[in-house]
Amino acid sequence: MSIAQPTMIKKIKASPRPTAAAATPPIQDMRASTSSQGDEPKNIIEIIQNRFFFISAQSPPKYDENSFYFCTDKDLYYEPFIKEFGPLNLSQIYRYVIHVDKVLKEKQFSNSILYHYTSYQDNTLRTNAVLLICCYQMLVLKRTAEQSWEPFINISPPLQPYKDVHNYPYDMTVLDCLKGLEKAISLGWFSLETFNLVQYTNMYLFENGDMNWIIPNKFLAFSNPYATQYDKANRRRCTVEDIIPKFQQLGIERIVRLNSEEYDANKFVENGISHTDLYFADGSAPSDDVVLKFLKVSEETKGKIAVHCKAGLGRTGTLIACYAMKHFKFPARAFIGWIRLCRPGSIHGPQNTFLNEKQPWLFRMSIGSRQRTFSIGQARPVVSIKKQPNFPNIQNTPELPIKFRPNPIVEQSLPDIQFPRKNQFKVVSASQSRASSEQKRTLKSKPIPNFVFIQQLMSEKQNQQ
Repeated sequence: MSIAQPTMIKKIKASPRPTAAAATPPIQDMRASTSSQGDEPKNIIEIIQNRFFFISAQSPPKYDENSFYFCTDKDLYYEPFIKEFGPLNLSQIYRYVIHVDKVLKEKQFSNSILYHYTSYQDNTLRTNAVLLICCYQMLVLKRTAEQSWEPFINISPPLQPYKDVHNYPYDMTVLDCLKGLEKAISLGWFSLETFNLVQYTNMYLFENGDMNWIIPNKFLAFSNPYATQYDKANRRRCTVEDIIPKFQQLGIERIVRLNSEEYDANKFVENGISHTDLYFADGSAPSDDVVLKFLKVSEETKGKIAVHCKAGLGRTGTLIACYAMKHFKFPARAFIGWIRLCRPGSIHGPQNTFLNEKQPWLFRMSIGSRQRTFSIGQARPVVSIKKQPNFPNIQNTPELPIKFRPNPIVEQSLPDIQFPRKNQFKVVSASQSRASSEQKRTLKSKPIPNFVFIQQLMSEKQNQQ
């Protein structure tokens, strides 16, 4: 999945804030309200009193001298492997939260009202826009998942449930993702202060191993490495020889393979990395015996473990979830939400209901102990804290500026955004879904540098004026 470019700011204009009576529309009436002007339905929801609002409408807000409008519909969106629909990933959430927080704290905009507006036509865009705003509330305003979601309970029409590639009858919601993020924050797995945007993005590239930390300092999910460097279309892919030095620097002590043998495991063993096979069928749920063996191996391994199946999504995510449910009492629905933020497309089909059914069993097995972990993106090596994994382009990446629209917003309809995804989904295996996206991710994905803070761009804007 490629990572979208930074958000496009539609309008910037700062001037003294008018009185409440003169504000347009009336601030005191904006919380969780739904209005209709002619044929145009509109949701206007207050996030911070008299300061930050969410608008879902068919046309942008009218020009206002005291407002700051922006829209993420074309820049932060979910790019499906096939036709599934999922939440935005951690890098997209991080960039949005940092951006909005910076604008709200800037003295230049202290008297302006901030509006995040999104298209009314595409419910998937509305859903992930709400996810972004709720994550901002949790990470910056320190609200709980329930408190962050509360303003959107009565949003109309209802938001789009998240669906996997199998169109399995299991709807994951924005609130599930928020509760997963909330639990991860409480465990120290994620924070704005420690998240490494560049490393996360580069590790996730297919040619760099297609890997993501799920439980920091314990479980890394990745896709099956290949025996040869290039496929039939001459696309570069990651081999065992490519993976070994990266894993050595990351401090990986064991690999658990869940799919059929496609490489020589002895290559890892010869380089000091233990290897375990626990095969079960693609797209299926594991037997109790497989779960118990995985838990035993994971508990006996004191260091970091890299887990993979064919695509590193379904089987991989399911067994990591079992460990999290036993050792951290991480609820199944919340963990599915969390892992899809970390690694889009994870856990699908009957694996969703399997985890919910096994939750009481795994909770009863809980020993109350908690493994020491670091936040996502730190991935600290065992030998030396100064060594960094050799992922291309992590250092000295070019800056990607945020573009400002110099002209004020005019009253016009937002473009009708059409995506090749519908409510009906074709049933495919996890390996098929990942294989179809390999070329797209390899060719389109680019390393994203550390966030370019907005004050630099404000200076440019002032110079232009």
